[in-house]
Amino acid sequence: MKKRTVMLLAAMMMLGCSTTAYAYTPGTYDAAAAGRNGEVTLHVEFDEDQIVNITADHEETEGIGSTAIEELIAQVLDTQALPADAVSGATVSSNAFIEALKDAAA
Repeated sequence: MKKRTVMLLAAMMMLGCSTTAYAYTPGTYDAAAAGRNGEVTLHVEFDEDQIVNITADHEETEGIGSTAIEELIAQVLDTQALPADAVSGATVSSNAFIEALKDAAA
């Protein structure tokens, strides 16, 4: 079980707190949530203090949901935070990504 969740990270980011005092349990964790065209499954790799990699298996619409998932992966890896908003035009796919990410980090 990880020592912090993405929800705590998001709350701390909103409050402007430093996140360096918390740690993840290293490993790769899988989680899924319902997307527009089926499950969006994330494989999230953590080391002690960051999200190292995220890959996704899904059947989301090419150029819409698939693009949103790619954008969200890049955003999370860059900011090390839960996305604040869904990608416009791909709300269902975005919400599935966010829910699966929360589950993987729980």
